[in-house]
Amino acid sequence: MPKFYFHVRTAFTFHRDLEGSVLATMDMARQQAVAAAREILSHSVARGQTIDGRSFEIVNEDGVILEIISFMSAIRRG
Repeated sequence: MPKFYFHVRTAFTFHRDLEGSVLATMDMARQQAVAAAREILSHSVARGQTIDGRSFEIVNEDGVILEIISFMSAIRRG
């Protein structure tokens, strides 16, 4: 099964996911990113922090960016 990495990019920082997650499909990786973004957003809103400009870069084992999911788009996804 493929391994996906979920790097977090903000307007000023970049946090590399060094562990990654083994998941069966890209759709599962996308679902995991959306769920994590929602959780992070809920904590940020509760603390009164800015929530704009954050995104997950879903990357494969070769370092290729497969998809970028903004945290704000996670709110609107079904």
